[in-house]
Order: sequence, then C-alpha cells, then structure tokens
Amino acid sequence: MSTNEIKLEIERVLSPLVNEEFRYIFRAGNMLTLGFGEDVEYLKYNGQKMISAKYAIHVQTSWRISINDVISVGSLDFNIPNKETSDDEFYKDINGGFGKSLFDTKSQEINEYLIMTPTKVVGVYANDFGDLHVHMEHNISLDVFVDSAKQDEHWRFFIQNDGSKHFIVFDV
Repeated sequence: MSTNEIKLEIERVLSPLVNEEFRYIFRAGNMLTLGFGEDVEYLKYNGQKMISAKYAIHVQTSWRISINDVISVGSLDFNIPNKETSDDEFYKDINGGFGKSLFDTKSQEINEYLIMTPTKVVGVYANDFGDLHVHMEHNISLDVFVDSAKQDEHWRFFIQNDGSKHFIVFDV
C-alpha cells in the first residue's frame, strides 16, 4: 500500500466503530483487548459458546488511554505493580503479576466507569505509520503507536462471529 492508502484503509475499515459503545478493556497476557458495540454470541474453536462485544481491537504495540487529556493507563502499566503489591511479590509471580499490575487496577476502574457512563466512539483517525486514534465521548481517547520498523502484527481489528478476515496492521 502507498503512504496515504494505509491511513485511508484503516479509517475505512474501522468506521463501523463510530457511534458504537466502548464496552470494556481487558488483557490477554501483555496484549490489550478492547470491546465495542452490542453483545454477540459466538462459538470458539473448541465449540464453547462465548459472549463478547461485536467489535474488537487487539493491541500488541505501544498504546495509551487518556481521559480528560490525562493518561489513565498505558502499555507499560502491564509491567508495574499496583499499590497493593510489592515489587518482590510482583516480579517473582509465576503468573507474570496477572491481577497485580497497575494495568489491572486502572482497567477495572475504566470498566466500572464505562458501566456507569455509557461512552460512544465519536471518530476514528489514523496516519500512514499505522497508528490509530479512537476519540470517544467524555473526552476519552485510545492511541495506538506502531513502534517498530519491522513489518509485523502491531494491532488488529475484527468483528466477532461474522466470518470476515481480521484487519491486521501490518499483515505480512
């Protein structure tokens, strides 16, 4: 793809997010998972029924979520212990500190906020590097930064249970 085509393609593919509700933020290891839109039921590869938000973004590069122009949580927060966890306890945990990181605390706060304050996507913007900016109501923003010259998967967008191919930046 040429330079301007990357930006335009990202904005086109992610345009269905506009006016959809930002539902949750979680993680799978050190991968950020975000859900948008109504709940849908689908079958996992093993036949197990699952319920999830219709649209998903999975991020494996640098990112941050800001609220009112203040960083609320970012990608490095996976690796920082929360206030209740000592450094020793966190870094010696065989589960990688899961549930004990600053990310885990902050994401729980954001999820509680989203339950109390439904928040819709206002706009989706990109640049030619593959970076992504999702602007939402209540001055909430998601920023994703492609931070490597390697043409590898940095983030992906997909629709649960519709059979379409995942949109991957960068699909190599």
